[in-house]
Amino acid sequence: MTNRQYGSRGSRGSNTSSSTNSSPAPAGNGGGNWWGKARGLNLSVILISLAGVWLGAKMILIGGSISDGEIFFLMGITIIAAVLNSKLRFAAIVIGVILLLNYFQPGFNQGVKSVRETQLNPPGEMSPIVINRDGEYDLPDRPLKICFTLTGDPNQNFYLDNKVEIGGKLFIQREAGCPDLPSGIKGKISISLLSGKPYSEKIKSQIGMTDVNNNYEYYKKIGFGEYPTIFAK
Repeated sequence: MTNRQYGSRGSRGSNTSSSTNSSPAPAGNGGGNWWGKARGLNLSVILISLAGVWLGAKMILIGGSISDGEIFFLMGITIIAAVLNSKLRFAAIVIGVILLLNYFQPGFNQGVKSVRETQLNPPGEMSPIVINRDGEYDLPDRPLKICFTLTGDPNQNFYLDNKVEIGGKLFIQREAGCPDLPSGIKGKISISLLSGKPYSEKIKSQIGMTDVNNNYEYYKKIGFGEYPTIFAK
């Protein structure tokens, strides 16, 4: 009876010792590796996104050539992103090729912007805006031009100076032609037809034409000419 009790204690002691000596594998290393990989992935995504957004904005929205400093900076962060995460190497190669094109062909960037603008605003699809009065006009956000005709009386060899003030900028032109409007002129814009002021009743009586209201209507009736008109480029 006594021997069995000793044997039982010895068995329990052996089990306790075995349980104490077998320690679990440390979990700290696995967690540290995961955290390090996650940090590297996040940094690489941030870098490649920064390079892509910066390059895309310069090419599509802002336009103009990219400076050498910008190219070297974007190339640097793109390479770092590719080294940190091999899955981003294809995107890094695409960005790198575009940066090299901008470096060796400075006009490449502006060409892409022009193509994009043409895609968004195809020429010829905008209805012409006839400037036939003083007032506020709504101009679309796209490249525009204002076209003038040779307006006057060919029998007397007299031609009118076309004068139009658009958004504070004065346009004066006698010959037929279509100068470009500045890119900042868009949206609700005040326009004054300086050479097309309304005729008074006295002037209508003097010329014997009560159905004409200004110079453009008068010269169109006796000779030729049209109101200044805004077209898409």
